[in-house]
Amino acid sequence: MDQKIETDRLLLRKFEQSDAKEMFDHWASDEEATKYLTWPPHRSIETVEEHLRLMIAENQIDGLFHWAIVEKQSQKMIGRLDVIACDEQVKVKEIGYVLGKNWWHHGYMTEALTAGISFLFDSTDTNRVEATHDEENQFSGMVMAKAGMKFEGVHPQRSKNNQGIVNQVMYGVTKEQYLIKKNSSKTIYPVEQPNKEVMELLLLTDPDPLQIANYGEVSYFVLAVADELVGAIVLGNQQPDSVEIVNLVIKPSYENQGYGSFLLSFAEQFARQQAKQSIVIKTSTTSLKQLYLYQKLGFRCIEIVPSYFLRHYEQPIFENQLPVKDQIILKKLLIN
Repeated sequence: MDQKIETDRLLLRKFEQSDAKEMFDHWASDEEATKYLTWPPHRSIETVEEHLRLMIAENQIDGLFHWAIVEKQSQKMIGRLDVIACDEQVKVKEIGYVLGKNWWHHGYMTEALTAGISFLFDSTDTNRVEATHDEENQFSGMVMAKAGMKFEGVHPQRSKNNQGIVNQVMYGVTKEQYLIKKNSSKTIYPVEQPNKEVMELLLLTDPDPLQIANYGEVSYFVLAVADELVGAIVLGNQQPDSVEIVNLVIKPSYENQGYGSFLLSFAEQFARQQAKQSIVIKTSTTSLKQLYLYQKLGFRCIEIVPSYFLRHYEQPIFENQLPVKDQIILKKLLIN
């Protein structure tokens, strides 16, 4: 399973043995950063290297995850997010985390934890995510609450960390709670013409502004989650019996969270309202993840247009490290 997660500011990836120095310098040797943790500060980089070997090995075990948190702008590794326990019988995962103190109070940990929870619910069979913190570490509780977890109580003298035996505060969220919040905050609304922000999004999947300008008679719709722009879909209605999905894009930090399927479902509703018999979508033969999703949702290939992108785009396009050349056309029949 690809464990990489991307947000607006962060990249969460698997640890590598070469991460030892940054891990040691940024938090593992810091008494403040490790104050409320269950393991003491590391005194040598060799200790960190041994710890990394164990984490990298555990990343091969189903259900356990160890993510290095990388700040994209600086490319510095600033912390870690881990699934520290897993109960497969009831599909529960416990999360732990630590952030270097130079990056405290900037929202990084909330951003990473939110993304990690979404990954576990959207990409694994997890039914509940939980986390605990020392009652004295109130900032950690604030992070959990901001990430959508619910306060579930205090267990007196339940845990031991670098401060001794302490009261343990429990937070948790179930998949049902997660989905209710996720679905209730999604809004799709039409726009007459794409503004700068929407245009930048559309250019992620169609990199030529002239091509977008020549879409013709189309309808633009944007997807927002909690008032943040997440995706967009452009629907063409020129054909008598079908609606064409001219462009569909999800912001990279929101990919693999079900938003693409949500927009495709909206396109199907739109087509049915127009009394159309099918939906058509055109993409490149190198759009591997998209092709999997489209076929999973009932689209079937009806035509391949060789060298389409070479003939219609002046600049070379690359996707998944492959040159984009041929266009594939897929159709989904709408059965009432």
